[in-house]
Amino acid sequence: MIFQAQLLQDISHTIGKLDQIMMALEAVIFIFIALLVTGINFAKTLTSVYTVGIAAAFIFKETSGKVFDSTIMVFCKHPYNTGGQIIIDNGGVKEVLMAKLIGLLTTVFVHWDGTKWFAPNTLLGQKFIINL
Repeated sequence: MIFQAQLLQDISHTIGKLDQIMMALEAVIFIFIALLVTGINFAKTLTSVYTVGIAAAFIFKETSGKVFDSTIMVFCKHPYNTGGQIIIDNGGVKEVLMAKLIGLLTTVFVHWDGTKWFAPNTLLGQKFIINL
């Protein structure tokens, strides 16, 4: 029962992070719509906005790709839950780990010796995982 409560907490936290990302995107779209509705002519400054947008696309390309891949891993593939034990290949060595915290970008595992392992979800999406 404790692990189910932790799982719900993890999912709530992850959805909260995803909500923040979507709200930021909605705010940008809202600003453009508000400028159009109020009749402010921003066609001359649109070139500057496009330049900043292209620069931001280059800067955040990899980050947005990782967020998308992590979202697919956590919400669609979902190979394990909080408290679940898995076997994962760590460079040819099979490791038994327990999922402690599932976040949007990383998952925290606990090894049998008590050490915490922080693994990016993009990397976990490419690994072969056995759920025990």
